Amino acid sequence: GRPVLVPAAERLAATMKAALGEARRLRAEIAALPEGLDAELVADLKAELAGLVHEGFVAATPDPWLDALERYLKALRRRAQKLGEPRRTVAEAQWQYLEARRRYAALVARLEPGEPHPVALGELRWLLEEYAVQLFAQDLRTQVPVSAKRIGQCFAAAEAALARR
Repeated sequence: GRPVLVPAAERLAATMKAALGEARRLRAEIAALPEGLDAELVADLKAELAGLVHEGFVAATPDPWLDALERYLKALRRRAQKLGEPRRTVAEAQWQYLEARRRYAALVARLEPGEPHPVALGELRWLLEEYAVQLFAQDLRTQVPVSAKRIGQCFAAAEAALARR
């Protein structure tokens, strides 16, 4: 197994080094955000970062999403950089994304502690990260097609899965 294991471990190490470097830059940018920005949006940036990079995140992040972690962190940095943007469309995108994250958190809160997430809820979690890429960092390209309509369908599927349990 060595011919397969060693390259896989090296690839994982390189992926994590890049992602953790991006997380470090993002933390510095969040800390340097100017005063007067919307506190809810700044708090959500911090919460999203904590949800992506936390103790045990490598084991907790399923394939293929772990490979996309650096891209998600770059999109989050772009979101942070656009916080003070005066354009109405950017502000609307910030709030639209925050609302989707709140709605997702409300679904997760319906689970008992330690209860496994239904597949539809897991798919929704990573689709929301792809949605952030689409909204704030289009040049990074999404891994899967994503739109507000598709997000709505995923929310409906996740809510149905929670109702069935």
